[in-house]
Amino acid sequence: MKKFLFFLIILSFFILPCLAFGLEGMCIEGDCINGKGVFISSVGHKYIGFFKGGEQQGQGTALYFSGGKYIGEFRDGKEHGQGKCTFANGDWYVGEYANGKINGKGKYFFSNGDTYIGEFRDGKEHGQGKYTSAINGDWYVGEYANGKINGKGTFVHGDGTKYVGDFKNNKREGKGKMVFPNGEVYKGGWQDDKRHGFGMQITSSGVEKYEGEWRQDKFIKHSAGVLPPEYSYTYKGERDKKTDKQPKVSSGTAFYINRNGHLITNHHVISDCKKIQINSSKVDSEAKVLVADATNDLAVIKSDNSYNSHVRLRGGKGVRVGEDIIVTGFPLVSLLGETIKVTRGNISSVTGIDNDTSIMQISAPIQPGSSGGPVLDMSGNVVGVVSSKLNELVVAKATGSLPQNINFAIKSLTLQIFLDTHGINYELENSNTKLEAVDIAEKAQGYTVRVKCYE
Repeated sequence: MKKFLFFLIILSFFILPCLAFGLEGMCIEGDCINGKGVFISSVGHKYIGFFKGGEQQGQGTALYFSGGKYIGEFRDGKEHGQGKCTFANGDWYVGEYANGKINGKGKYFFSNGDTYIGEFRDGKEHGQGKYTSAINGDWYVGEYANGKINGKGTFVHGDGTKYVGDFKNNKREGKGKMVFPNGEVYKGGWQDDKRHGFGMQITSSGVEKYEGEWRQDKFIKHSAGVLPPEYSYTYKGERDKKTDKQPKVSSGTAFYINRNGHLITNHHVISDCKKIQINSSKVDSEAKVLVADATNDLAVIKSDNSYNSHVRLRGGKGVRVGEDIIVTGFPLVSLLGETIKVTRGNISSVTGIDNDTSIMQISAPIQPGSSGGPVLDMSGNVVGVVSSKLNELVVAKATGSLPQNINFAIKSLTLQIFLDTHGINYELENSNTKLEAVDIAEKAQGYTVRVKCYE
């Protein structure tokens, strides 16, 4: 597999600083206290520009003994504001400074033709940015932290190989999708720049695919799909004796309710599963059913992995008609993609069909795959579990009218009784603080997962 070698090499000396002056030296021309003058520092730096209180302040030009040059704004004797620095080795930077360091947005141009355009903190790439290599045509756009690729991003190699996903310390780590020049696609787990964990490989035709487990870039366990002949010399597990027939796969949503790896979903999501897989933004894992309640359409499944991110149930007052809500989940994955989807609506009724008090009616749009997802109030606490939607075609045939956005969720009180009955830990929190929808959605990405059911 390809590695990000040019990043590792370049970042070892990236980024050169422009040097702050200090106060020692002498004024050789003009007013170096409160005016415009020329100042030579004790180590050989030269400054031409404005002063205030004996320090460089405002616009100025600095010529450094090392051969570098800075033209721009100063404050309290340091580069601060907009400026351009040319380095002795031929590199140059233009953009924002703060307290003598590159901070904020800017552009860094290397003498070999490479460029970085984006955000900086304390002289290092930090935040969103794009790096382009003039040597081999590689480029990356995405998140940085402390001078390294960290977070989510897209890396495109000069040969056309493209990776979209998670990074850690300049390496592919987490979940990601790799598209190869020959058209093959891999989607799944990565570790130390190699395929690792559960993943799916799709052939260049786009028709044939197989799923299983990788370890350090080697395919070790086959779980679904037709296994290509080229894997016969590395694969050691057992194949499906029925010509590797791919099992039926359905999809739903679940959410973590505590730090012990317990997730809430619907009974109908997992009732026919021979194997359950959890797909999260951080890691994929298998899960098993702990307890299930067909009557209330609830189930608790447990992941192989513990999870730090979880959500609390709403304590205190119950929901009210008209209250704003947010629903998160993974609807219509085959059409809309595998990323989490967020919809908004309100509580339409505090009872369901035939005045069923265990469920409530919501207007937030849901689709197949949304089942089991959390219904959140505007404090980010769970007030329900998505369960079902009214069959619009059946109702339209019976009444002559096509209903819209009539969906149902199991109340959080029903969920609490279910959890208490089976001794599953959870936390309550009063909904006193209103949050922005974008903040609720961002937190939900940490505890909402996709459930894949292999029947």
